[in-house]
Amino acid sequence: MLSALNHPTAYRLQDSVFIQNGYGRWLVKVLEIQAVTVEQTKAVLHLQDETLELKDVPDDFMQRLPGHVFVQTAENCMVNTQKLVELHKGAVLLESGTFPLARAYRQGVLDRIIHL
Repeated sequence: MLSALNHPTAYRLQDSVFIQNGYGRWLVKVLEIQAVTVEQTKAVLHLQDETLELKDVPDDFMQRLPGHVFVQTAENCMVNTQKLVELHKGAVLLESGTFPLARAYRQGVLDRIIHL
């Protein structure tokens, strides 16, 4: 049974998220999401080989991702810790690309890596 994430573009199904945008619908496994970036009311899910853009997402969209899997690396970016390849001074390298690592979030990311 699908339970709403209080928004029409995303629904949770145990370890998957049902995504709907202007191009169709997808059932995406949470662990396949490499990173999520948010700009105003738009979110981009970065998967291994593609990106899915969602419009009109709620302000707390990133906080709805499972905290045991994702860690915030910048004000508008969260990454999947299981996809982490390298950590640099200002960037996080994942399997699918490079994402920002803000100084304010660096210690939190390091703490999460140590506890994996």
